[in-house]
Amino acid sequence: MEKIKGEVGLYQRKLANGDKTYYYTYKDTYGKTQKVKAGRYSEGYRIADARNQRLAAIAANKDKPEALLIKKKQQKDVITFQDLADRYYTDKKNMKSYQDSINKYNDKIKPVVNGGVKFCSFS
Repeated sequence: MEKIKGEVGLYQRKLANGDKTYYYTYKDTYGKTQKVKAGRYSEGYRIADARNQRLAAIAANKDKPEALLIKKKQQKDVITFQDLADRYYTDKKNMKSYQDSINKYNDKIKPVVNGGVKFCSFS
């Protein structure tokens, strides 16, 4: 199977009898890539038909409520460096040099990082 030049997510497979089969890919509501057979050239399918089927599949998945829930969940799963520092220091309140560590963090680390470093969720 080879990618069709100039097209996004469209592929063709040349068969032994000289026919072509068109495929398209898209991401479903769970973010997984799906590969779908659009049709054969001998059956009347062309690149434009595969492109239209792909766009229809993407549009159908975009409006599903599951897709919105997954997007919101992905946004919530982002943890910043500041979040990690807050969690660390709330657990270490009985530490002997607690205030000294917080001061070092605020003076040396926080200005450099400034909460801009993002991490994925740790589950």
